[in-house]
Amino acid sequence: MPALPAAVPPAREPVDDLVFDVARPDADGRVAARALLRALRWPPGHRLHIDVTRGLLLIRDPDRTGDDDIT
Repeated sequence: MPALPAAVPPAREPVDDLVFDVARPDADGRVAARALLRALRWPPGHRLHIDVTRGLLLIRDPDRTGDDDIT
């Protein structure tokens, strides 16, 4: 049987505005991911909507939909 060709990932455009952070809510429900929240322009005290999905938190701005989500 012939060997299969090596898998080649698809080419992607470079991304300059992608920000990653890992944080967890504290006992009072605050999320201290300052660099990420600053990049999203979410100021201190900004209200967030939090859903639990498959063991992950999906944190988003309740007033907006789109690309400004944290998973």
